[in-house]
Amino acid sequence: MDENKNIDEFVKKVLSIKNEQEKTRLNYQDLSEIAQQLGLDQETLAQEVIKLQERGKGFLSHQNYEDALVALEQAYTLNPENIETLKMLLQAYFEAWKQDKNANYKEKAFEKAEEILEQIPDYEKSFEVISTIKKSNENKQIQTFTDNSTKKNRKVGDIIKVLWQERIYDATIIDIEGMQYKIRYKGYSDYWNEWITEKRIPSQERINHIKSKNKKNIIRGLIILSLAACIFLVLSYLGQGFVYKLIHKQSNSGIYNTNYKVGDKVRVEWKGIYYDATIIDKNISQYKISYDGYGSSWDEWVNIERLKP
Repeated sequence: MDENKNIDEFVKKVLSIKNEQEKTRLNYQDLSEIAQQLGLDQETLAQEVIKLQERGKGFLSHQNYEDALVALEQAYTLNPENIETLKMLLQAYFEAWKQDKNANYKEKAFEKAEEILEQIPDYEKSFEVISTIKKSNENKQIQTFTDNSTKKNRKVGDIIKVLWQERIYDATIIDIEGMQYKIRYKGYSDYWNEWITEKRIPSQERINHIKSKNKKNIIRGLIILSLAACIFLVLSYLGQGFVYKLIHKQSNSGIYNTNYKVGDKVRVEWKGIYYDATIIDKNISQYKISYDGYGSSWDEWVNIERLKP
């Protein structure tokens, strides 16, 4: 308990000194003297740093950047020259900034990246962080300039192009408030009037891209319709041929002559050869025939497909 109390007192004293001398960075000797005044040995401080690093690393692995920063900042206070603590702090601040775009996190990440480069001039992560942040600042300046210039150029009565669900419509600006524009769509009633931001006003490049995309979709649709029509015609042609063949086959077999009655003379197919016969009985779907010149033992019931007049 005494050690924990002494460590807390150590952290408070170091932070107090830092606040009084903002631009002064305490070195290893300064921290050793403060630790001795509070009865702390270097081994105890080193163990506490390791404990806090492990805690910060655990929070980092679960993307809990706020708690990771609390643990790592304390480890950094105990020993600001520990490079592993600096590396993890850099990662925590950088990821926290990417997550919620907090300007303070961005500033701290930049600061830690430069601090590491003082000790490791070729540390790749520092270059990545610094480059990403500088690019973000440049983009923000460009966006701010664009917004300001665009705001000056737009006025009530201007006819503009408006993007709505990937389609472009002509509209007139009828009111302006800050960076918002109230618009009336050409050819539509006031019911469709709405407030929009600059994001809904596409650039000429975007307009060309959407027109090209829509044109491609129309062409693609026409191609698909043409292919479907061709397939339909082919299937229709093949279907007609099949029906013709079926009718022809059935016609040859006498299937359409359903007026056979008892006593009619017919020809009956048996193993590919037709024989003369007489219908002697019939039911709903079959006919009983007697082959001419053959005894009654050869009489049989046959389907209509085997009969010819």
